[in-house]
Amino acid sequence: MTITIITYLLTDSFAGFAAGLLGVGGGLIIVPVLYHIFTIQNITPAQVMHMALATSLATITVTSIASTLAHHKQRAVHWHLFLILLPGILIGAWTGGLIASRLDSNSLKPTFAVFELAAAIIMLRNFKIHQHIKETTIKTLLDFS
Repeated sequence: MTITIITYLLTDSFAGFAAGLLGVGGGLIIVPVLYHIFTIQNITPAQVMHMALATSLATITVTSIASTLAHHKQRAVHWHLFLILLPGILIGAWTGGLIASRLDSNSLKPTFAVFELAAAIIMLRNFKIHQHIKETTIKTLLDFS
């Protein structure tokens, strides 16, 4: 029991740190850990993934508000853009939640995993593209011949 609580605290601390620093959704970190803990706790396999996602969403609400307030103090939140994006986010979140509630855990788990892999690949690919552009620009600027 104590190990589980320590695992929860460390996971949420790291997820909150990553959310505040990088703007990543804590769910990328929290969901896999919760899935593992809930599996060890013998939660019904049909409910494990749904519980991991729903619990993660509840914790992300807190980290998101805290992080947003910190960024707001630095005047880094574009509130006008937020209001423009809000309707689409609400519709997408509602639709995604509705679809997730109709999927079983065996379908939801690989869907989540593929999403995480796709996000990682996109981020790495964009990094390489931006790094190449940066290196090419620097070489061009330094080439005096």
